[in-house]
Formats: sequence, structure tokens, C-alpha cells
Amino acid sequence: MTLKQVAERANVSIKTVSRAINGEGYVGAKTRKAVLRAAKEVGYVPNRAARQMRSGDAGIIGMLAHFVTTSPFTTEIMRGVESSVEAADRALLIADSGTGGRDRALRTFREFRVGHVIFATSYHMSAEGLFKPGKEKTVLVNCFLDVPDVTCLVPDDEAGAYTQARHLIERGHERIGIIELPEGMIARALRRRGVRRAYEEAGIAWDDALVRPGQTGPVEARKTVAYEAVMDLLDRPDRPTALLCSKDEFALQAMGAAARLGLRIPEDLSLIGYDDVQVLAATMRPALTTIRLPYFELGRLAAETVLNGSPKPGRHRVGCPLVERQSTAAI
Repeated sequence: MTLKQVAERANVSIKTVSRAINGEGYVGAKTRKAVLRAAKEVGYVPNRAARQMRSGDAGIIGMLAHFVTTSPFTTEIMRGVESSVEAADRALLIADSGTGGRDRALRTFREFRVGHVIFATSYHMSAEGLFKPGKEKTVLVNCFLDVPDVTCLVPDDEAGAYTQARHLIERGHERIGIIELPEGMIARALRRRGVRRAYEEAGIAWDDALVRPGQTGPVEARKTVAYEAVMDLLDRPDRPTALLCSKDEFALQAMGAAARLGLRIPEDLSLIGYDDVQVLAATMRPALTTIRLPYFELGRLAAETVLNGSPKPGRHRVGCPLVERQSTAAI
């Protein structure tokens, strides 16, 4: 179907049809309604490629995700991006950079005249060496680069861990075991800072004897040792009254260790996680109190940034809210 056929059916000029369908120039409400009805009746679909050639703007947002196929978190970011892109009637072109296809993906974006690029990673990290901004308007999600003209959206890990610790402290817990992220992760240092701030405010001394890593080894071959770490902390006469876990996965293993020792949650041991992975946190029994990583919100904000230009370039932290369920209690 062509613009001419729509024009004939609506009894208007081809130019009026183009304006009504593309939202360009003034068209009366009654005429616009008649044109859109005629287009629907004849099955007309706008030619985006032709419009791109005329205007140089394809109306497409490119999203480049680091290991998009292997991380449930990156998928949540994508869902957030899609929600805003769909509402704005834009198209989204998605590529995975984690398998070495970064340069190819960016070349494809430029071939399609993508004017906006969102780059997302599977965990909080520096994007140095992973992504180099081009001429396109760029937003980084879950990662950052200290360069001009780039907006970086990251989770506020420090504030999230502060909330996590305060939740336990407010319930009377002072002897708290901590199952941390692996050494070298940016989030590990930020979350430790948040917990220590909560401790200092409450007058609780930091005790390295109550801190264990939940994973060991390099990124590409990490081994989860949370179960063994929790067993070590709980199988002692002065065991913690609560466990603060840096991942819901660690909390799941902690629950198993507690069960093996005959400890009830939350009656004998309070347990709090971090991530809010729905398939784990909401289905564990008791359901897990945790901190939500705001990945959907990060994606939504990223799309709104490229569409509306706000927030401005720089690093912006997005809050990590508490999701209270049944795994924590007062002592």
C-alpha cells in the first residue's frame, strides 16, 4: 500500500497523508483521524527506511549489552529500556558485545543510522576497555567511564548495603555475619563502606572474624563457597544472630547451612540478601528479605535519557530499595 492509495481513500492530498502519519506540520484533528483510519483500512505501513534517507534519523536506539545472553540482570535492564522505547514509538536494536562482537555491532548501528547507544554490563564495573563512545549520544548502564558527554547510571551499592545493615541493627542484631562479594569487585568495596557506616552510627565494632567471601577465584572461573563460609560462621559457640549476604544466591546457601545445623529462620537466625532475584527470593521458605538491584529502573532511565536528554552527563546513582519479607526478625 502507498501514500497515494491512503490519500485517495481519505480524499486528501498525499502531502497531508504524510504529515498526518509522520506527525510533521499542522493537520486538523478531524483530518488526521480520517487519514489514520484510511491507513488502517488499506493496511498501510510507514516506510521507515525511506524516512531515514530523507531525515538522517532512523528513530532507532541501539543497545549493546555485555553478555546479554548469560545474565538475568542484563535482561531486566533490557526490559526497562524496552518499556520506554515502546512508549515513545521508537525501535530498539540489540546486540551482545560479550562474545567479541562489539566493533561489528557498533558498525551495524552506524549502518542503520542509530543516533543513540545504550551500553549495559552484567554487573557494576568500569567500562574501560569494554566500550569506547563514538559520535552517537551514549548512556552507560551498570558501568561507568570518566569521560565528557556520557551519562552513566549505576546502582547505589553503598546506600543499599547501609540499608541492609540498618535493617538488622534496628531489630537488635549486633553480632552479624557477612558473606561478601569476591575481592576486586567495585560493589564489594562500596557495600563494605555502607555496612561500616551503619555500624559506626550504631556503635558496633567491625569484626573481620565475622566476614567471609561467598565466592573465590577469577571472574571467568569463580567458585561459590558461601555454604562452607556460613557453616564456619555458625558452627561456633559465639555464632552470629544474623547473616548479611551480598547475593541472594549466598542467602540460599546460608539457608541450607542453617537447616543442616538445626537452626530456624528467622527464629534462631535472621537472614538478608542482596539482588532480589525473584526466582530465588520470593520462592524461598521463608521468603527472603533482600535489597533490590534496580535494573529495570536503570534501563528505563537510560532510554529516557537518550530520548529526553536527562539526566545530564556524569555518574548518577540509582537507589537500591529494601524488599522486606519473612527471613528477618527482632531478637
